Amino acid sequence: MAPGRGAGELGLPITTPVRPDQAGGGYFERLSWEEANAYPGDIMLWDARSNSMTPEQVEQDPVFAATPAASADRFVEWDAVAPMSHASYAKIMNELGDQLESRLAA
Repeated sequence: MAPGRGAGELGLPITTPVRPDQAGGGYFERLSWEEANAYPGDIMLWDARSNSMTPEQVEQDPVFAATPAASADRFVEWDAVAPMSHASYAKIMNELGDQLESRLAA
C-alpha cells in the first residue's frame, strides 16, 4: 500500500469491526459461529494453517454458508503466522493481493 493512503482509497474497502479486540491490537473482532453473518463481506479470509478448518468444512455451518462470500465461493488464504522479516511480510501481502484480485475479478 502506498504510504499515506488507506486501503479504501486504493480500491480495497476493508470493514472495520464494531467491537475490536483491543487485546489483539484492535484490528480484529472475535465472533462466534452464530455471528458469522455479522459482516456480510464479498470475500473472506481463511486461516491456511494445517490445523485450521478448510473453506469446505466451514461452509457446512448453515449461518456461514448463507454469507455472500460463501455463496459466491470467494475465499482467500490468510497466513496467520507473524512473519519474521519485512521481506517475508511483503511476500505474504503480495500473495494476498494477487488472490484478492483474482477472486474479486471472477
